Amino acid sequence: MELFHFAGRHGNLDSAGERQARNATEGHWNCQRSRRPAPGGHAMKMVLDDAEDLNLVGAYAPGEVRIRGRHYATALLIYPRDIVADCGMRVVDDLDERGLAPIVERRPEVLIIGTGERQRFPEPRRLASLVTAQIGHELMDNAAACRTFNILLGEGRDAALLLLAEPSA
Repeated sequence: MELFHFAGRHGNLDSAGERQARNATEGHWNCQRSRRPAPGGHAMKMVLDDAEDLNLVGAYAPGEVRIRGRHYATALLIYPRDIVADCGMRVVDDLDERGLAPIVERRPEVLIIGTGERQRFPEPRRLASLVTAQIGHELMDNAAACRTFNILLGEGRDAALLLLAEPSA
């Protein structure tokens, strides 16, 4: 029998290979690679059992996400129960005090910023309003941002996810 640990949950792989979570009241994660990855990338299906009405990212592929059965093109801003499909920020260079103002006003505990298919960093001054408002923030590629957001929601955290699009070539 093999043991596993994922997102703070412990369990085992029984002889049939099924995962059994010790704390069933919190649900368990079911992450699977898609059988047909998107061109130029990998698709991953992510599901949290017993998710109620949270805006969990159900699937991600380069340039789009699926949330609660609906497909969205990146860029968008996702809160646990709200989605802003046209948030006005598409690439890292769009991050500024004016663009981040609606996020600062809502004051999430943490903002996860997906910067496209690879991790990019803006000039630090562009994120100064988040620092001043004491909003934690992390920048990562979009796939990692989706996974991290789901984990934070699963932990009951007040998180926001900003998914940016790829910059034009």
